[in-house]
Amino acid sequence: MQTISKTPTKDPSIEAIQNSRVSHIENIYNRNLRPVDSGTTQVEVETSVHDISLKRENTHHSLDSFNFDSESDYDSSFNTDATTEYESICQSLRIVPCSIVLKSLSTSSICLNNYGLTSTGILALTFALKNNISVSKLDLSGNEIGATGLRHLSILLEESISITDLNISRNFIGSEGVRYLEDIFKKNRYLKIVDISSNNFNDEDGLILIESLEDSSITHLNLSQNKLGEKSGIAIGKWLADNGNLVELNLSWNHFRKKGAVSIGKGIWDNNYLKQINLAWNGFGSEGAEMLGKALAHNVILEELDLRSNRIGPAAFASLAVCFKDNNSLKKLIIGKNNITTDSLEAVLKLFSTLNPFYLELLDVSDVTLKPSIHESIQALKEIHPNFNCLHGFLNFSKKKAYNPSEAAIMYIQEYCQTNNVSLMDLFAKLDTDGSMSVSYDEFKEGLKQSGIPITPAQIDALIAYLDRDGDGEIDFSELVIGEEQVRKSMENN
Repeated sequence: MQTISKTPTKDPSIEAIQNSRVSHIENIYNRNLRPVDSGTTQVEVETSVHDISLKRENTHHSLDSFNFDSESDYDSSFNTDATTEYESICQSLRIVPCSIVLKSLSTSSICLNNYGLTSTGILALTFALKNNISVSKLDLSGNEIGATGLRHLSILLEESISITDLNISRNFIGSEGVRYLEDIFKKNRYLKIVDISSNNFNDEDGLILIESLEDSSITHLNLSQNKLGEKSGIAIGKWLADNGNLVELNLSWNHFRKKGAVSIGKGIWDNNYLKQINLAWNGFGSEGAEMLGKALAHNVILEELDLRSNRIGPAAFASLAVCFKDNNSLKKLIIGKNNITTDSLEAVLKLFSTLNPFYLELLDVSDVTLKPSIHESIQALKEIHPNFNCLHGFLNFSKKKAYNPSEAAIMYIQEYCQTNNVSLMDLFAKLDTDGSMSVSYDEFKEGLKQSGIPITPAQIDALIAYLDRDGDGEIDFSELVIGEEQVRKSMENN
């Protein structure tokens, strides 16, 4: 008998409730946040409960040009108190008012990061902030406002004159919400600090965003952790060349390679305002690094450059470093997680030793395996340039220290004491049941076992042989202290 599988259908009653809620929220948006015809000088709104007319001046300098009518299921009379208005709109939207919003409306900052906000919560927040002039910082990072929530928020931000610091990173805005960001950036001239990172913007979205930023006043912009590529890179390069406001730019964790990377380098060449740029985790490679080297030789403003994990090899690193012959502004170069060899780094350090004056204060080559000989080169350079510092990662010693089971056992004991916040004396007291300040081999083994310290039998035997210096068959407390001290000093020296 053939079994016919049925596609599960949604419960009609549940679907009706969901559709009703969506319609309800959309109605509130249309009644309260829809733009009013710009040709109208006054707006008359009829309420369904008390049949009261609300007239509001239409002006280009505030959100009074929008219809913030009250919903029919709560008090229709307009209330100028922001807290009451927020609670009322929450009641209308059938959501619980956010205590943080209620406490922050009279302050300069509202922080709702990782709060679980959706587009409905943003609609209520937008309503609460419509006439607010005290809040200058709005942090909505790590929520789920999406494109719909940004649509609500854009009505506020397009004309806000108080909010200068906006963080809407990690909010699933995507391509659908780019048009609302475009409207915000084109119309708002007061935003200074903007974080729209990790919102799944693609290369085409990047073109729209950069075009909308041409006349903005933004000084700090974070576009990291998106999917911007070659087209966006070319547009960013042209934008940087003409930009006269941007001070800090984060483009890390994108897909800038080849032409896009070269274009960004050219933009840095012509830029006279940017002080900090993060290009980490892209794919600049040799072409991009060489272009950046030429740009830095010409640029006299940039102070910090992050190029971690950019497929930069020894030759490209050396080519980039040549810029310091002419550059007198860059103070911090972060270039770890690239294919930088000890020989190439030593050659660069040698070049630096010949430069006077020399302005670089920090060269960060963390997460790059180097030979121990690099220490000598770094110290030699520090003697010439005392303000210089080089952060590096693992040093590959050719002679590895032999494994020592007794030292390993003591390290386990040290870790146990630190984890359980007990002293070596407290631990020994648990083993020394008779208070004689010494324990037999068997007592020592059994005590360590009962304490739960993960030491193997071989390690215990080696530790006993190491600690019992006088060979009397017992472990004195003083012997344990001396052994622990020697291992600690050995670890510090290594």
